[in-house]
Amino acid sequence: MWIGTFDGSALIDNDNKLINFEKSDSILKGKCITSMAEDVNGNIFFTVFEFDFRHKKGESTGLFVLSSDGTLKELTIKNSGLPVNFIEEVLYEKNEQILWISTRNAGLTRYDLINDTWENYHNKNSNLPSSRILDMKFDSKNNLFLATDQGLVKISKE
Repeated sequence: MWIGTFDGSALIDNDNKLINFEKSDSILKGKCITSMAEDVNGNIFFTVFEFDFRHKKGESTGLFVLSSDGTLKELTIKNSGLPVNFIEEVLYEKNEQILWISTRNAGLTRYDLINDTWENYHNKNSNLPSSRILDMKFDSKNNLFLATDQGLVKISKE
């Protein structure tokens, strides 16, 4: 079980042992896990937030992938199809093996895990009313709902 707090992130492993990343040299040191999704292969995708208590500010720092073999990789605008590093949330669509990534000001990113392709949708290249996506959820019919600062959007399966 992963635990994300403003004081950092921790993991409770299968033996109920607590691993505190604040006491390690991990790239997760000083970062809070804010959203996560697991794919069919056991890879865990998660977003992180780094908060500076001294200056009372924080920022999202990209997307991480903990592979089923235990390796940890950071995905950023430099090494992936992400349009920005400020990620709000990730959702995994099991049937098509798609990772949906919402951003603060760059819209919605669709990452096809099978074909390793990235697509970004925002208010200038799609019907999205805003590029600021605050939340997203699937309904029982696998339609994707986006909460934007300009209203609710439904992406239907056709």
